[in-house]
Amino acid sequence: MTESESQKKIDRDSTVLRSELRNWWVLNVIKPIEDFLIRKNIHPNQITLLALGTSVLGAFLLANGRLLFAGWIILLTGSLDILDGRVARATNQSSKKGEFLDSVMDRVQDLMLFAGLAFYYRFHPWILGSVLLALVGSVMVSYVRAKAALYDIDLSKVGTLQRPERFFLLGFGCLLGAMFQIALWPFYGRDHQPPAHLLIGALIILAVTSAWSAWERIMFSLRSLD
Repeated sequence: MTESESQKKIDRDSTVLRSELRNWWVLNVIKPIEDFLIRKNIHPNQITLLALGTSVLGAFLLANGRLLFAGWIILLTGSLDILDGRVARATNQSSKKGEFLDSVMDRVQDLMLFAGLAFYYRFHPWILGSVLLALVGSVMVSYVRAKAALYDIDLSKVGTLQRPERFFLLGFGCLLGAMFQIALWPFYGRDHQPPAHLLIGALIILAVTSAWSAWERIMFSLRSLD
């Protein structure tokens, strides 16, 4: 696969994250791993199941407030989520069975990660509300797309926040939130843990944009059916 072909695939995977950061991440981090997996004849379904395992680990870390480590695991999960499709296309192993497994595991990954966040913020009602709204929005974005596909409506480019953006936003929200939290610790005292302000902000953005993306897809589908 040439660099120009890789770039085209990057643009198809996301409608928002076309910045230099995202391009650098995919071309310099994901692409070498993709080439390695192809050389080792790793099946795309194995990558999908590995992503499920890392999401379970990420959920555990989130539930226990290990935000810094959770951020890296979430970014790894998001990268694996991109890799399985790229490896399948590059090796001509795309199949309906693989697509079905990937779709189901994607939903499980979302549920696991948001469940971990919900447990961590269970004593903070308004933050918990943001987590639950982001969860509902994420599920609805995927559900509406699957339902619309039954009527031959393509929603792959409809919606403000696609799946890659959600992983990047949540992953970097955890990383930067944990770093900022550590920086604030001296001002809160030994017995008081400062809130992860940047993660909370990322969750609010996730909640609003996920709900709005679901709404955009619903309205686009209704107009298409008319």
